[in-house]
Amino acid sequence: MKEQPRPRLVGKILVAFLYPLLLVTGTALAQYGEPDDPNGGGSGCQTGDTIVEASNFEFTPANPTIQVGDTICFRNQGGQHNVDIEGGPTCSETCSSPDNAPSTASWTARIQFNQAGAVDYHCDAHVGLGMEGTVTVEDSGDGDDGGGDDDGGDDDGGDDDGGDTGGNPGSLSFEQDFLTPLESDPNVELRVVRSSGSDGTVSVSVATTGGDAEAGSDYMSTSRTVSWSDGETGAKSVEIGLLSDGDLEGSETFEVSLQGATGGASIQDPKRATIKILDDEGDTSPCVENETTLCLGAGDRFRVTVSWRTDQGTSGDGNAVELMPAPEDSGLFYFFDENNWEMLIKVLPGCAITDAFWVFYAATTDVEFELTVTDPQTGVVELYGNPLGHPADPVQDTQAFPVCDL
Repeated sequence: MKEQPRPRLVGKILVAFLYPLLLVTGTALAQYGEPDDPNGGGSGCQTGDTIVEASNFEFTPANPTIQVGDTICFRNQGGQHNVDIEGGPTCSETCSSPDNAPSTASWTARIQFNQAGAVDYHCDAHVGLGMEGTVTVEDSGDGDDGGGDDDGGDDDGGDDDGGDTGGNPGSLSFEQDFLTPLESDPNVELRVVRSSGSDGTVSVSVATTGGDAEAGSDYMSTSRTVSWSDGETGAKSVEIGLLSDGDLEGSETFEVSLQGATGGASIQDPKRATIKILDDEGDTSPCVENETTLCLGAGDRFRVTVSWRTDQGTSGDGNAVELMPAPEDSGLFYFFDENNWEMLIKVLPGCAITDAFWVFYAATTDVEFELTVTDPQTGVVELYGNPLGHPADPVQDTQAFPVCDL
C-alpha cells in the first residue's frame, strides 16, 4: 500500500562533483560521494547497486535500506524529475553542477553512502506531491571496505561473529537480484549461494528491508538465518510469504538484503534483491474494443482504459479515437472533444531487451487521470496517474509487464 503524499520543505547544501558532507539526522551522520567508478557517477547502474526508479510521481522503492559504503543508482524512468539528497548532491543528467534541474532525459545518478544514518531525499519538482523518500544506511559491522567501521573484522566483507577459520570460508550472495512473483503466489523463493570456498561453518541473515509494498498487507516481514556446514557449498532457499489484499493497485516492490555474515565469509554482489509483486487481480476476459477501450499489442492482448476528473468536479472515461487502419501497438484518447486528443499510449514488446512489455504514454492535459493497463492473459494490472492541476509528465516504463513467458 502506498503512503499518502505529505508536503515538506527541505533545506539543502550543494557542493560540486565530490560531496564530503555531513548531515545530522537525530544522532546519526551520513556522508556521500561518487562511487569509485572509472566512468563517473552518472555512467549507468552497475552490478550490486540498489536501484531506485523515478517515475509517475514516486520513487520506487522510496525507502531503501543499505549498508555503509553501498551505492544507490537513481534512475529516471519517465517524467521531469531529479533527485535532491538532503545535505548532499542534487542530480539529474549530471551530479557535477550545483543546480541540476529536473529533466525528462533517461538519466542515472550513482551516489555512495559512506556513513550510517537516515537520509531524506526528494524530487524538486514534485516534493509537494509526495515524491520523496528516506535512505536508511546501516553500519554492517562486517569489515567491508565501503567506508564503514572496521570493528576488528576482516577486509573481505565478512563478519567475525563466528570466528575466522583461517582457511577459505567463501562468499555469500543472492542467485538473482530481481524477481517478479504474482500477487496470487503464496510466496517468493530467493536462493542464497555459497561459493569460492567451503572451509568452516558460515551463516548469513536474510531480511526484508521495505519498499512501497507494505509488510503485513502485501508480504510477510521476514528475518531468518541460513547456514552452511564445513565443506558445504551451493544454494539455500528462503521463502517469503506474499499476501493478496484484494485491492487493484498495480505492482509494488520491496527489498531483501544479506546481513551479518559469520565464520569469516564475505557478502558479495548481489547482496540485495528487489521483489516486484505483480498485481494479477485484473479482469481476465479477452479485450474487446469499444468507445472507451483500446486493445493494444499482438492479438489485441492488452486492455487500456483511462478515467479523468476536472477541478469543477466533472468526471468521465476517456474515449478511444478510431484510426484507420488501426495501429497494433498504439492508440489515442480524447476526454472532452473528439477533435481535441488528450493522450497517446503505446504498449510495446520489449521482451528481447528488458524481458518485459513496455508502456509509454504522453498526455497534453493537467486534469486528474488514472490510466489502467491490463493483461487479460495473466490478469496483471498496472496503474498510472496524474494529479489534478499538474501538467502530465510523459512516462516510459520499460519494466511494466515482465510476463513475456506467461
